[in-house]
This record gives sequence, structure tokens and C-alpha cells, in this order.
Amino acid sequence: RDGLGLGSSSATEKASRRLDRSACTSASLNSSASCCSIQILADALGTWMPLFAAGLLMVLATAFIYHVLSTSVTTYITNKVRVEMIGNLLKAQPSFIDKHQHGAIYHILTTDVGIVASFLTTVLNLLPSLIFLMIAMPQLFYYSPVAGAFALLVMGGGTFAYYYQQKLLATLNADARQL
Repeated sequence: RDGLGLGSSSATEKASRRLDRSACTSASLNSSASCCSIQILADALGTWMPLFAAGLLMVLATAFIYHVLSTSVTTYITNKVRVEMIGNLLKAQPSFIDKHQHGAIYHILTTDVGIVASFLTTVLNLLPSLIFLMIAMPQLFYYSPVAGAFALLVMGGGTFAYYYQQKLLATLNADARQL
């Protein structure tokens, strides 16, 4: 027994464990090579797997919290816009309401507030991507200016295509309102 009385640990057992580890780390090509690689893999997994699991949980928790916060912000602002619009509508003269077709004001209340909510959701969903791009683009130019220029070209083309699509949708929406 050792001095504390907690268990037995002889010098020969410690030496044999040291020999096993040194045999695992040597570059011999005998039958213990597969055992050594399994031991090294087990040591690596024992060290890195908990770190990977903790990192993965942190990323998932952060994504969930960000989603909840962005939904809360969108809901808050949408409700605030609706309350303001309804408050202004209640302050309006009856002749203002009589001038418009039946349901036109309600249509504006629902679609325009929906557009505001959609815009807010889009901006809040793009925010993490923009932060990533602010970090990644300088690194890309550092490692390869050609790849950086190509990435900027692709992003510019995508932005132009999105702008053109939104412009066409706005034209269609305006045409639909005239009906």
C-alpha cells in the first residue's frame, strides 16, 4: 500500500505502463502498431471530443438565442408600426376613410407592415453573414488577391440580381394595387 493507504501502485506497474506508451509512440511496424494507433486515437478523442462537443453546444445555443432575439425584435417593431398606423387612422377625418375603396386601408395595413417585418427579418438574418464577411474578406485578399477579386465579383453580381428581382417585384406589386 502507498503511504496514504489509498491503493497499491508498485514501481513495476508504472514501468510497464511507461513501456507500453513508449512502444505505442515508436515507429515500429509490428503487430502493436494497430494497438498504438488505437491508443493515440483514444488519447486524442479523450482530449478533443469534449472540446468539440462544448464548442458545438455553444454554437447551437448562440444560434437559438440569436433566432429568439431577432424574432422578438421583429415582432416588437412590427407591432409598434401597426399601433402607430392604427392610431393615426383613428385620428384621421372620416372623409379620408370615405375617399378610399372598401378594404384598401386594411390591405395597406397588412401588406406594408408585412413588408416591414420581412425587411427586418432579412436584415437580422444577414447580420451574422456580414460580420463573417468583414472578417473573411481581408483574409481572402491576404492569401490570394485573385480569389478575393473573384469573390467580390460574385457578391456584386448576386447583389445586382437581388436588386433587380426586388425592383421587378415592386413593379408587379404596384400594378396589382392599380387593379
